[in-house]
Amino acid sequence: MSLDARLAKLDSKDADERWRTLEELSDLLEYEELKDPDARRILKKGLDVALREKPGEVREAALHLLATGAARGLASLVSWEPLVKVLPDLVDYQSIEYALIVLGGTREAKYRPAIEKLLLHAREDVRAAAQAALDELGS
Repeated sequence: MSLDARLAKLDSKDADERWRTLEELSDLLEYEELKDPDARRILKKGLDVALREKPGEVREAALHLLATGAARGLASLVSWEPLVKVLPDLVDYQSIEYALIVLGGTREAKYRPAIEKLLLHAREDVRAAAQAALDELGS
């Protein structure tokens, strides 16, 4: 199946299909050597999905896709300002952790203030993930 066809499936009304497609695209990012334009398209569409989905499995899968891209060193391909804006609205640990992996993976100091705010989070695991993201950013 072509990349265009896979990306189009992310607009399906069927949440299960969107979830499966996000998982397939995460695997592509993790295991295939994609050209930057293709990786950028996947990450941008994944970000769009993460921003429009309500909390749940599909949003988490979209954030997982983004974290996978960041872990592969692709975070610099996309502007993550929209993710920073929704970071305070993320409530479950896994979604917050994925977002922090992305922001830390950028190695861009401009995301430091958003990450530092989570050092005061009520949950220890969120604070630890925020510290790990800051460590990834470096000084």
